[in-house]
Amino acid sequence: MRNRGRRVVEAAYVKIENAQKPDESRGQDVMLWKHNDYKDFFFSQRTWDQIRTRGPEVRWHSLVWFTQGVPRQSFIVWLAFRDRLSTRIRKQSWGITQGCMLCGEREK
Repeated sequence: MRNRGRRVVEAAYVKIENAQKPDESRGQDVMLWKHNDYKDFFFSQRTWDQIRTRGPEVRWHSLVWFTQGVPRQSFIVWLAFRDRLSTRIRKQSWGITQGCMLCGEREK
């Protein structure tokens, strides 16, 4: 295992050493961000739009996502609207049984 790790590091070192070095005669090295094409600026919104799958807009979106909303609470409400909260009934379907967290009553 150790030898394999050493070989990987050595191979990476050789690749870096043999890579084409920056050269002033070929122009200045610049960093570009890929949107639909390459740009010299970055937008998180455009990146998010590229990596996500956009679905149809739901009617309840303004009840969950709004400017003064607390992100943690908005996330919980979003889970509730999508029926994804880990409720007692859902946990039972997964084979998890748990008594009441508040009063300690055992599961029936």
